[in-house]
Amino acid sequence: MSKRVLKGSEDGEGEILFRKLKEVNEKAIEGYVKGERFGEGVRSAIQSLGTITNCEIEPSVRKNVLDETENIEGVEYACVPGAGGFDAICCVVREEAVDEVKEVWRKEGIDILDVQEDGEGIRIERF
Repeated sequence: MSKRVLKGSEDGEGEILFRKLKEVNEKAIEGYVKGERFGEGVRSAIQSLGTITNCEIEPSVRKNVLDETENIEGVEYACVPGAGGFDAICCVVREEAVDEVKEVWRKEGIDILDVQEDGEGIRIERF
C-alpha cells in the first residue's frame, strides 16, 4: 500500500494532495506549539489521498470509531497511522479526554497501547 500511495503522489492530483497534507501537518505543528486546536484537516487530507491512490488508508470499518473519537472534546484528531490499513488507529488527545477515548475504544474492542509524549516535548524536524 505504501508503494502505491508514494507512486500516486508523484504527479497530478496526488502531488497536489501530498503538498496539501504537508501544509496541513505544518499548520498542525504551529497550532500545537501555540496551544491552539490543531487537528483540523489532517484526517480529510489523508482520506483524499487514499481516494485518489485507490488505497484504503482509512478503512470504512474504522470510520465510525474515528468519527466518535474526534467528537470527544479534547481530541485533536484521530486517524489510521502510517500506510493505513486495519491494524491500528491513533489519536492526539489532551490529557483530560484520555479516559473517554479509552472507554470508546474498549467498547469497540480496540486494544490500547498507552503512549506519552517525550519529555523533550515537540521537536520540529525539517528534511
